[in-house]
Amino acid sequence: VERLAESALSTLVNTFSLSGNSPQTRQQIPPQQKPSIPTLDFVPSTEQECTLATIIQRLEMENELLRRRAIELQAANVLNEAYCAVLQEQLAFKEEKGKKKTASGRLMGDGMPVLLTGDDFYERVVQWEKSQEEAAAAKTNRKAAKVMRDSRLADWIKKCDERTAEIKRIEERWEKAKEEWNEEKEKWKRDKTAGLNVPAHVAKLKPKQGPLPKAIPRPTIKRQSPTANKPSSESLEQFDGYSSSNGDSAD
Repeated sequence: VERLAESALSTLVNTFSLSGNSPQTRQQIPPQQKPSIPTLDFVPSTEQECTLATIIQRLEMENELLRRRAIELQAANVLNEAYCAVLQEQLAFKEEKGKKKTASGRLMGDGMPVLLTGDDFYERVVQWEKSQEEAAAAKTNRKAAKVMRDSRLADWIKKCDERTAEIKRIEERWEKAKEEWNEEKEKWKRDKTAGLNVPAHVAKLKPKQGPLPKAIPRPTIKRQSPTANKPSSESLEQFDGYSSSNGDSAD
């Protein structure tokens, strides 16, 4: 535990609680210092020296493995530190948001005793009740505006569908009239080629499509004031100048 308290993971064994503003510590692993005198540069001359050289070589290999493992742990610690930094920011934001939410829902959020008959506390009560009424009125206004907006939007979609169907019927009648006119024109050409007594031009003019129904503007609802007690019927029926998504210009 004492060694852990002196390392970068000391926060795991400390008694104080952590918060979003708690500092993060990080301990670097010092690089390995190579020995000034190589241990395996001599040639063993006896059996005992050969045994000792083998033991030293094995210990150096184990030491190298431990050093590599320490580097891997340090790399993992760096990644964990980056992850903890992100969590720390999120925790600090959540703590700050919780403080604001708690302070707005209480008259006296500091927990200190107050005089209930004092002027300061009375003013706080009046302001708190007023803020609660305004919040409730704003919520009611938003609900009423949403219901009205959904109703207006559904009616607008229905009218747009009817307009699209009417445009389709106009185009179908126009295509049919063009086919009849083309047939009559071909008959006039055949009669003229045959030498029959025909007028100089086709009797009927080429049919035109004609005007299409105008685009229906999309209804919008004017934003309500947060202090308003009831939604205004006039403001709920406001329309802007934006055209619909399928607004075709009249020919």
